[in-house]
This record gives sequence, structure tokens and C-alpha cells, in this order.
Amino acid sequence: MERCAQIAPVSGKLALPFLPWLNSAQVFCAQPQYVEFNGGKGIRYLTAFSQGVDPLLDSNIFYTFQGLSDDGEIYFSAVFPVRTGIFPLEITPVVYSEDNPPSQVMNAEQLAALNAQPENIFQPALG
Repeated sequence: MERCAQIAPVSGKLALPFLPWLNSAQVFCAQPQYVEFNGGKGIRYLTAFSQGVDPLLDSNIFYTFQGLSDDGEIYFSAVFPVRTGIFPLEITPVVYSEDNPPSQVMNAEQLAALNAQPENIFQPALG
């Protein structure tokens, strides 16, 4: 969980476990929670992956569960789309210049808002 204790979006070093492997960087992890079930345990969280500096869209955010059976024989990986209401629904064209350079794909305010949202605000609810 400490890997999600970030105040600004990061990629690479602080990534939580995720399979299948994607040829992109994990931009953030939010709302992490350990989950135990009959026969195993794992972690669920919100995340997005990106290869560029374009702003994230709400459609890029997803809920994932990554876990392992108690006997270590089965790895569970589930991915579900989720609506956050925090990110835009479509890209607004941006012209980059010296005064407006490309920035991170999300900002610290968006990450803080994502972590502060109650579980039942998301569609579908995280719980």
C-alpha cells in the first residue's frame, strides 16, 4: 500500500503489481485496498497506464484486482472499466509551446480528488 502513498502522479518505480504486462507505464494507483476471500487474497486499486503526455480521459481509468490463491498456484487478474467523474470525457486539442510545454498526464489535484472520493461515487461502486 505504501507504493500508493504518493502525492503526485508517478510511473515506473512505484507501480503496484499488474498482469498481464502492458507496454506502458503505470501512471498512478489510487484507492488501494487489500482483499481476502475464501481461498486467497490480493489487492484492488484504480489505475491507468500511458506511453505519452496526453491528459488522461475518464475512459483510461480502470479498477483492477491482482491476487493469489492461498496455495500459490493461481494468479487472479481482473480489470474493469470505471467512471470517476474527475477526468475529462474527451481530449481537448492543446497546442504546446515554450509557454505551454507538455506536462504530466495527470496532476496532483486529480490524484488527490481520486483518492478522496467515497467508494460508492464511482460507477460501478468499488465496494
